[in-house]
Amino acid sequence: ISGNRAGSGGGIYNDLSSVGDSLMDVTNSTISGNTAGYNGGGIYNSDTLYVTNSTIILNSSNTDGGGIYNSNYSTTNVYNSTIFFNEADSDADPGGGSGGGVYNVGGGTFNLINSVVAGNYLSGAPIYDECTGALGSYGRNKFWEVLGCTITQIGLGSHTLLLSLSELGGLQDNGGPTQTVALVPPSDMIDGAEATFACIDKNGSPLATDQRGAPRVAGVRCDIGAFEYGAVPEPAAAAAMAVALATLAALARLSS
Repeated sequence: ISGNRAGSGGGIYNDLSSVGDSLMDVTNSTISGNTAGYNGGGIYNSDTLYVTNSTIILNSSNTDGGGIYNSNYSTTNVYNSTIFFNEADSDADPGGGSGGGVYNVGGGTFNLINSVVAGNYLSGAPIYDECTGALGSYGRNKFWEVLGCTITQIGLGSHTLLLSLSELGGLQDNGGPTQTVALVPPSDMIDGAEATFACIDKNGSPLATDQRGAPRVAGVRCDIGAFEYGAVPEPAAAAAMAVALATLAALARLSS
């Protein structure tokens, strides 16, 4: 989901419907280069959102939540995903903004599981601003800085800082159907997931692959974020995904 623009939710707007709950699953996806005039450059969530094995990068908002904005009384759970180089307060106006990567409103719930939130910023980088609000940390999560948010570790694991942003590569074709951000050794995100918590989906089941369709695990333990270092996507799986995407695109053209 790339290159879109909206008032809020430049890439995705998940809204509480008047006819029932609105539950959204974002899986094995890249959300990049989207812009919001207000909140949520990549995603605006006002109900229930699950993000798994996905990359949220290069999105921007004029106010809060360059990557993800989670509104009051809403829930966002992020599993093995990479939230990297998103921007809040992109217009640098006097009203300001915060939460370059993540913005969680006071009454909302936002949990990270074996994910990385790094290199996100306010207008005029390098004013880094990864997150605003209260976040729950499950397993091991990585940040570049955490000055704007309060993180509570729940159960086994840790939330620690990267030693360098060079532990993450640029958005590019690393195999598979979507562009991704590779881990760059000697990052401790490689084999970095908590030993007993592992890499799981929303049902608590182990993730069989990374975002590209490459097998997890490629080392002693699975890696933090959407990319499994040392794993290679299976050609058959990549080809099948390409066919599926081409079919969806053809159906979209027909429906329009």
